[in-house]
Amino acid sequence: MLMDFSDVSSILMEHVHDVIDHAFVVYEGDADAIAACQHMGDSHRTVIVPFIPTAENLAKWAFDAVAPHITSAYGNRLRLVAMHCRETPKSVATWRPNLS
Repeated sequence: MLMDFSDVSSILMEHVHDVIDHAFVVYEGDADAIAACQHMGDSHRTVIVPFIPTAENLAKWAFDAVAPHITSAYGNRLRLVAMHCRETPKSVATWRPNLS
Protein backbone atom coordinates (compact mmCIF):
# COMPACT_ATOMS: atom_id res chain seq x y z
CA MET A 1 0.00 0.00 0.00
CA LEU A 2 1.32 3.42 -0.91
CA MET A 3 -1.40 5.75 0.32
CA ASP A 4 -4.90 5.18 1.59
CA PHE A 5 -7.57 6.27 -0.90
CA SER A 6 -9.44 8.11 1.84
CA ASP A 7 -6.32 10.26 2.38
CA VAL A 8 -6.14 11.00 -1.36
CA SER A 9 -9.83 11.87 -1.36
CA SER A 10 -9.42 14.24 1.60
CA ILE A 11 -6.50 16.01 -0.07
CA LEU A 12 -8.42 16.44 -3.33
CA MET A 13 -11.49 17.71 -1.49
CA GLU A 14 -9.56 20.30 0.52
CA HIS A 15 -7.15 21.58 -2.12
CA VAL A 16 -9.20 21.30 -5.34
CA HIS A 17 -12.89 20.54 -4.89
CA ASP A 18 -13.60 22.89 -2.00
CA VAL A 19 -11.67 25.69 -3.72
CA ILE A 20 -13.41 25.69 -7.12
CA ASP A 21 -16.58 23.59 -6.83
CA HIS A 22 -19.64 25.57 -7.96
CA ALA A 23 -17.47 28.63 -8.59
CA PHE A 24 -16.87 30.73 -11.65
CA VAL A 25 -13.11 30.54 -12.22
CA VAL A 26 -11.85 33.70 -13.89
CA TYR A 27 -8.44 34.92 -15.01
CA GLU A 28 -7.17 37.87 -12.98
CA GLY A 29 -6.47 39.77 -16.20
CA ASP A 30 -10.08 39.55 -17.42
CA ALA A 31 -11.45 42.80 -16.04
CA ASP A 32 -14.78 42.42 -17.86
CA ALA A 33 -15.46 38.98 -16.37
CA ILE A 34 -14.46 40.14 -12.90
CA ALA A 35 -16.74 43.18 -13.19
CA ALA A 36 -19.63 40.98 -14.35
CA CYS A 37 -19.11 38.61 -11.42
CA GLN A 38 -19.31 41.50 -8.98
CA HIS A 39 -22.93 42.03 -10.08
CA MET A 40 -23.99 38.40 -9.51
CA GLY A 41 -24.95 38.74 -5.86
CA ASP A 42 -23.89 37.06 -2.66
CA SER A 43 -24.85 33.52 -3.71
CA HIS A 44 -22.43 33.63 -6.67
CA ARG A 45 -18.93 32.37 -5.97
CA THR A 46 -15.97 33.63 -8.00
CA VAL A 47 -12.40 32.32 -7.81
CA ILE A 48 -9.82 34.58 -9.42
CA VAL A 49 -6.68 32.83 -10.66
CA PRO A 50 -3.39 34.11 -12.15
CA PHE A 51 -3.81 32.01 -15.31
CA ILE A 52 -6.36 31.52 -18.08
CA PRO A 53 -8.59 28.75 -16.66
CA THR A 54 -8.42 26.20 -19.46
CA ALA A 55 -8.62 22.49 -18.61
CA GLU A 56 -4.89 22.20 -19.24
CA ASN A 57 -4.05 25.06 -16.90
CA LEU A 58 -6.48 23.83 -14.25
CA ALA A 59 -4.80 20.41 -14.37
CA LYS A 60 -1.44 22.09 -13.68
CA TRP A 61 -2.97 24.24 -10.92
CA ALA A 62 -4.50 21.17 -9.27
CA PHE A 63 -1.21 19.26 -9.59
CA ASP A 64 0.67 22.10 -7.88
CA ALA A 65 -1.96 22.28 -5.12
CA VAL A 66 -2.04 18.54 -4.45
CA ALA A 67 1.55 17.35 -5.02
CA PRO A 68 3.01 18.63 -1.71
CA HIS A 69 0.39 16.65 0.20
CA ILE A 70 1.00 13.26 -1.44
CA THR A 71 3.09 11.43 1.11
CA SER A 72 3.24 7.86 2.27
CA ALA A 73 2.59 6.82 5.82
CA TYR A 74 4.16 3.45 4.99
CA GLY A 75 7.80 4.44 4.44
CA ASN A 76 7.61 4.39 0.64
CA ARG A 77 8.88 7.13 -1.63
CA LEU A 78 5.76 8.55 -3.18
CA ARG A 79 5.14 11.48 -5.52
CA LEU A 80 2.37 12.67 -7.75
CA VAL A 81 3.23 12.12 -11.43
CA ALA A 82 0.18 13.51 -13.27
CA MET A 83 -3.12 15.33 -12.83
CA HIS A 84 -6.14 14.97 -15.08
CA CYS A 85 -8.87 17.55 -15.55
CA ARG A 86 -12.01 16.21 -17.21
CA GLU A 87 -14.27 18.68 -19.03
CA THR A 88 -16.70 16.06 -20.35
CA PRO A 89 -16.77 12.25 -20.31
CA LYS A 90 -14.75 12.31 -23.54
CA SER A 91 -12.56 15.39 -23.03
CA VAL A 92 -9.67 15.29 -20.59
CA ALA A 93 -6.51 17.32 -20.15
CA THR A 94 -3.46 15.88 -18.40
CA TRP A 95 -0.52 17.72 -16.90
CA ARG A 96 2.77 16.03 -16.04
CA PRO A 97 5.88 17.82 -14.82
CA ASN A 98 9.04 17.56 -16.86
CA LEU A 99 11.06 15.06 -14.83
CA SER A 100 14.25 15.17 -16.86
